[in-house]
Amino acid sequence: MQHYHPIRIALVERLEAQRKEAKVAALQAEMLARLSKKATTVREIKKDPSLLDRQRMEEGFDAESSAPWRLAVIEELKRARSGFEQIGKNIYDISRVCPLFREVDVDDIVLDDTPLPHASLYLHFGSSATLSLGQDLWIDGAYLRHLADEQGQLSLTFVCNHPGWKSTADVPLGQTFKQNSTAACLRISRERSIAWAIENRRFSGAPSLLEANHTLVEALRMAINGLLYLNLARAELDFGYPPDAPKELVYSATSGSGDKRMNSARKLDTLGYVKVNFAARSMVTYVSPHSAGDGSSARHRAAHWRRGHWRRVAVGEGRRGREWRLFEGTIVNGATEPPPETGKIHIVKPGGQSGGSSR
Repeated sequence: MQHYHPIRIALVERLEAQRKEAKVAALQAEMLARLSKKATTVREIKKDPSLLDRQRMEEGFDAESSAPWRLAVIEELKRARSGFEQIGKNIYDISRVCPLFREVDVDDIVLDDTPLPHASLYLHFGSSATLSLGQDLWIDGAYLRHLADEQGQLSLTFVCNHPGWKSTADVPLGQTFKQNSTAACLRISRERSIAWAIENRRFSGAPSLLEANHTLVEALRMAINGLLYLNLARAELDFGYPPDAPKELVYSATSGSGDKRMNSARKLDTLGYVKVNFAARSMVTYVSPHSAGDGSSARHRAAHWRRGHWRRVAVGEGRRGREWRLFEGTIVNGATEPPPETGKIHIVKPGGQSGGSSR
């Protein structure tokens, strides 16, 4: 089951609220019992921090839980998620096209008037983006948030997967809390290139992530590719439940009527299944074999791998409009000789079709 980061955070907060209520009730009962026995006074109980400390120790909270960088990250995550009108609405799963984006350059991109589909959204990369941090840990996705009070600023918060995630009830709440608040933040200018941001802006957040600066930079490039994809005029986006969601509940939540529909959607939400915007879910990615050379001409540039890139093109009446187009990577002059370095041609097109790229 895929627990996207916003869903995990919501489950942690829900569980934390439930445990707080239980702890407060237990604390009140203990205080009343001690007072009824006249073993102590209210003033003495208030001065005794052992009850609260014991609760935090039982839940696995420690000094690291309140480290300054973590408190700053948590605040950033709260601001990023505040743009969600409902859980899951602004989640975009781009894991299908992440392998393609590994071969697409974005360093010269200036976002300027490139909008976010929502004031705040979450891009899910998944393991297909190969943003590994070692030991089954990788950068799993990023929150993107437009900063309305700072002209030209875009905030990105990169988060990790949660190895072995099953249920927060199986592990101490403090440990789950720390795993889900291990993140790194970056603010970039819409008026500057991505290359300028890489050179002049610094990430903040978890020390363990800051040490992997190269991987964070690759995650930044992946996020920009994802944002540009969402701005494609022909971007394929499918809003629906994940494939592993219970089929009967999904059917009732999407095809049912009245209370049955609402109840099914509520059950799916409780189980952690929410509707997600899937990018290119019906597309396939494959490696095109090199065509054999006929030796007809040797007067050309040597065969080489040309990486993919984005370009703003003129469209519309009088060609006054502008929109992003993706030009995929390819092998140039590969018919007569193989390129000097091994490369892949990622051809992304609707499943079952043949021929060239669909874009």
